Amino acid sequence: MASITPPSPPARIARGPRASRALAAAVALTALCAGACATGGGPAGPGERGAAADRPEAQARLERRAEDASLAPAARASAWAGLGVARAREARWEDAAAAFEASLALAPDRAGVLFDLGVAYRRLGRYAEARDAYRKAAALAPDDVDIPYNLGILYELYLNEPDQALAAYARYVAGGGPEAQKVQGWMEAIRRRGSGQGGTSP
Repeated sequence: MASITPPSPPARIARGPRASRALAAAVALTALCAGACATGGGPAGPGERGAAADRPEAQARLERRAEDASLAPAARASAWAGLGVARAREARWEDAAAAFEASLALAPDRAGVLFDLGVAYRRLGRYAEARDAYRKAAALAPDDVDIPYNLGILYELYLNEPDQALAAYARYVAGGGPEAQKVQGWMEAIRRRGSGQGGTSP
């Protein structure tokens, strides 16, 4: 019997790949600027930078950089991370995960890439691996509130570990997360369910 991945309820939308977006845009912008600046066109404008890695020609350049053994490992890791974000935006989750894994093989201590890998693993139904990626990211970036936010959702909805979900949500609230009030409501709903009082998540 095939397992079915439950969808996230609207009140629990996990954050998607985002930590590597600036990195991806910077790598792609460098590649795009090389051609544009040579023709006098100048670098891409602010509105174009965020989508730079989504362009087929930019992705091709990132692929070449990722596979160029003559480049420094950090540059290749950045290119792989950029490819991962671009593939995630296309919902190519297997390809995104593979790119993030390749990036981490070259530069294992990048919290943003670990976060993005956790997102990809969750989308693929690889929940234990998502948990491990998020935990590693949290150890490297303890002040990043998106990590406990996603980890809490993973624990609550996918791993059925309410106590761990509460702990993750508490870290999010303590860290001053922008949706702290909503997350406190989620925490209260978990406590009500645990005490047998019922109640539904907001």
